[in-house]
Amino acid sequence: KNGLAKTIVQLAAEVGVKLTPAGATFPYGDDPNDNNIRIAPSVPSLPEVDQAMKIFVTCVKLASVQQALAAQ
Repeated sequence: KNGLAKTIVQLAAEVGVKLTPAGATFPYGDDPNDNNIRIAPSVPSLPEVDQAMKIFVTCVKLASVQQALAAQ
């Protein structure tokens, strides 16, 4: 969904999962739709990546629910 990348990255950071900054793949990091997150799991072990992805998915769901509730 548009407009959630920064929120998702922030939510993940709040529980200890460090992600690449939202929009990092765009020139100057400027994602006009705020919908791009690059995941670069180059250092963690496979179990750590698995746990981080569970947290990531939870953050996506939470951000989506928050956005839906704000739209009401």
